Amino acid sequence: MKSGGVAGIYLAAGSSRRMGGDINKIALPVGGRTLGSIGLATALCSTLDHIFVVTRPDDDLSWVDGTLREADMGEKWTQAVCLEAANGQAASLQCGVRAALEAGASGVMVLLADQPFVPVELINSLHSSFLQDWPEAAAKAKIAAASFQGAVRPPVLFAAAVFPELLRLQGDVGARELLRNRPPHVAMRTVEAADAACFFDVDTPEDVRKAEAISRSCSEADKENPPRNGP
Repeated sequence: MKSGGVAGIYLAAGSSRRMGGDINKIALPVGGRTLGSIGLATALCSTLDHIFVVTRPDDDLSWVDGTLREADMGEKWTQAVCLEAANGQAASLQCGVRAALEAGASGVMVLLADQPFVPVELINSLHSSFLQDWPEAAAKAKIAAASFQGAVRPPVLFAAAVFPELLRLQGDVGARELLRNRPPHVAMRTVEAADAACFFDVDTPEDVRKAEAISRSCSEADKENPPRNGP
């Protein structure tokens, strides 16, 4: 990744506790792909400069679709193994932040592997907003966050100046605590999403069934409204 770029941190190190048994939910099939591959493919097609895929130590990446390992796509992501993944989401996030720091990133966008329907347009809008000048907050560190009906949701993009706060987080709260209690030196803009399905989380077997239904609905909509060439 070029120094000064914006990286994605793709959090794929969760324990899948609510799935029951010894199940890695990101390896489950949804719409012809694994759950984890859906969001990763979207991130790789975005304007983000590189994606750090944060995993547990025992993850062999067998859930990653073969097309995402090929030359063009494979060069755009790197596995970041989190030895402390069992300590909660904060540890996984910090593993990604440290990888981005070493790469010289100017910011990181936090993406969740169990949130498969975040559209590439939303990722790109957040990235574009972050890169703009913020005259109202010229001396402040930036956070650009997605929202729906006024509630902030992932993905969220943090400027490098916010990394120290991210590295102080503890437990399984991730960045939620920082967003709720934003320091005075940090400014935030939001990008509103039009559809709650963008933020659908897959945590349980029932969620997997719902995700399949959403995926089928999207596929049918694409067939009914194919892309048009020309004017």
